[in-house]
Amino acid sequence: MGKKKTVFVWILLVLMAIYLIFGVINTIISFINIDKLLAPALLSNPVINIINLALTTIGIIITAIFFVKLYNVKPDVLKWVNIAFGYSVAVSLLNLILVAFISGLFAILAAIPTLIGLIIIGAMWFGISSHLKRAKRENLMDFS
Repeated sequence: MGKKKTVFVWILLVLMAIYLIFGVINTIISFINIDKLLAPALLSNPVINIINLALTTIGIIITAIFFVKLYNVKPDVLKWVNIAFGYSVAVSLLNLILVAFISGLFAILAAIPTLIGLIIIGAMWFGISSHLKRAKRENLMDFS
């Protein structure tokens, strides 16, 4: 039998598994169609497409490691919460810079979805960290 987990952690694991499945499929399709990413098109920059593909691949790897740490309830899972969400914030900030660079005058309007995403990522980061700290403190999960 596996280690004890809270309902919140099980829900998080299911959502992460769905993200990983679709993320891996999307990344494989992107690698198969790499020639379309490299072709210049309207509102598309090949360099930014390749950077995005590389960052997505790194994000999937970090999420997979975090998934395994959370599933096995490793003692360093809180460190991996910070790594995974810190990476998400860094990628969102880079996206904000790239959008501002590409959009020019419309940068403020183009940045609104990224700013909303940053707020959501920050809230999730805080919520998951708080939950895992409370679960560890109150012995709700087996962190051995």
